[in-house]
Amino acid sequence: MVRSDAQKKAHLKYRDNAEKYEIVKNINRKSNKKRYAEDPVFREKMKAKQKEQYQKKKEKMKQEKKEAFIKEKLENETIVLAEHDITIVDTA
Repeated sequence: MVRSDAQKKAHLKYRDNAEKYEIVKNINRKSNKKRYAEDPVFREKMKAKQKEQYQKKKEKMKQEKKEAFIKEKLENETIVLAEHDITIVDTA
């Protein structure tokens, strides 16, 4: 697929902005490292934030594991029912 001139210009503009943002990210990264080393309050906040993110990730993993277990259990039950060829009759 051939790219148009507008697509080429848009790509160049995106790359220029991406390079600028990367420079800003590097400056912020260096600044945060320095603040982390020197400022105990900042360090404690960062540790608390990391701990909170870890707990969220752990809860999400537990939830996914639980859902997978329930799904597997339901599949096994349907297989067992299919093997026994049980028909359920509703007499209402």
